[in-house]
Amino acid sequence: MFNRNEIGNPAIKPTRDHYAYTELEEFHPDGGMWSVPAPSDREHFIEASAALMVNANAFADAMRRALVEWPKSTAVALSNPSMNHRAWLGHAGCYLATGSPEEITRLGWHTLDEGEQWAANEAASRVITEWRNARKTINDRQLEMWTDA
Repeated sequence: MFNRNEIGNPAIKPTRDHYAYTELEEFHPDGGMWSVPAPSDREHFIEASAALMVNANAFADAMRRALVEWPKSTAVALSNPSMNHRAWLGHAGCYLATGSPEEITRLGWHTLDEGEQWAANEAASRVITEWRNARKTINDRQLEMWTDA
């Protein structure tokens, strides 16, 4: 029924006792953007996160702040192909700008109409592209065929 050593000896100490990336990422203090706010604060955070996401320029600035203040967390999240990069960066930006945790930011997202969601997604895509372009080295860039570069 079981294979590939799925059942092991529970008395043996694990070979890896910590995961450095979770200790180094910046979003963790006090629960970070996954904290659970008091019930009385939920409506305030829903409104604050929605108001931020509606203003595409302010939202983009908040996401850029996340890139600067949380470089390790950003690198982990935006280099993971299985994550929704726009959502993670939007949650991080909303948390830093308004204090709204991830769960409440999602509720704020659902108060936006389709056009507002589209504009917020475009702002996130722009900031992600900026981040990716800033990380490229000369070896990553496609050189022109007939230039002196």
